[in-house]
Amino acid sequence: MRSVTLVLALVLLSPHAGAKSAPCVVPDGLDAERVTASLEPSKGLGEDLCVLVARPSDERPAELVIVALHGLFAGPEQWLTSAALIDRVDHLTARGELPPTAIVAPEGRAGYWTDWSDQEHPWGTWVARELIEQVLPRHGLPQGPDQLALIGLSMGGFGALSLGLRHPQTFGVIVALSPTDMELATQAQPKRKTYTDVFGSPVDKKRVRALNPRRLVSAGAGEGQLVLVAWGDREPKKFKSGAHRLKKALRKSGVKSEFREVAGGKHSFTKTWGRETVDWLLAGLGRHVALRKQNPP
Repeated sequence: MRSVTLVLALVLLSPHAGAKSAPCVVPDGLDAERVTASLEPSKGLGEDLCVLVARPSDERPAELVIVALHGLFAGPEQWLTSAALIDRVDHLTARGELPPTAIVAPEGRAGYWTDWSDQEHPWGTWVARELIEQVLPRHGLPQGPDQLALIGLSMGGFGALSLGLRHPQTFGVIVALSPTDMELATQAQPKRKTYTDVFGSPVDKKRVRALNPRRLVSAGAGEGQLVLVAWGDREPKKFKSGAHRLKKALRKSGVKSEFREVAGGKHSFTKTWGRETVDWLLAGLGRHVALRKQNPP
């Protein structure tokens, strides 16, 4: 009996406990001829991870790829279902405001899209290197900063900013909806498991600061990129106050950026990340792409 208890305790303490992957299938309601679901190998993480890929609505090859990072306790389908991203991309593409666009939504579990302090869970490298350099070519999708946008919400917002700002040669546009400010988050809940998994126990405050988007911008990151940030004015401090601090840093550093604060917005799709916000971010992305075509770097 004691051995069974010990095994159970070890399982519960595992970094992946409670984060078991859902089946890797095309979500109900999406066109299975257009959207694919595949298990892709991650050498760094030592396992196969689910990636959903939505191709452009017509038969033209993709000229733009949106890499969409999900939030905590969600999966790769979040942007395609809850945010209705495919429908909104199709709408703007039909109006000529976006080029043929593919959406790539990887699995990230509760990894915060960051390489963990234990050096055994490279969730950041999974996106910035393995997904971009190996998975995209297998799907015949383009690479390069003028053709790649990294977007995310909540946990994914932090990941999009932290990864995107550190990889400007890969991502030309970064979009964050209600991104987590990790300094505020870990100050308020220093023992929360989702944070100690990533940053160690006790939390490595120096590493948190080094990866926090606001600090990256203040240190000079973001030059030549476009950063779009949206949040609700009724969200918790780690989102609302964090967004205000990030906005201040972006403006002070002169990084090209746009902002949207949703009146009455809470941390949800119904209040903050709905159709109007998704259309806002896609319109900003479309303007950036058009400008780059007119004035190539």
